[in-house]
Amino acid sequence: MACPHVSRAAGQLMTNGFTNNEARQKLKSTGEDIGLSANESGADLLDVAAALGFDSSDST
Repeated sequence: MACPHVSRAAGQLMTNGFTNNEARQKLKSTGEDIGLSANESGADLLDVAAALGFDSSDST
């Protein structure tokens, strides 16, 4: 079920001027490690806010 979420996140980055390779790298570098191996969770937990440059912390 991650595909639509990741596709939309990549689309948001590309709308902001990222190339497809830059968007892919940004999504990978801002993902949140949830402590599972790559074959259990894929690349990491998607953090769109961090990828777009917003504060994505859980604190209020």
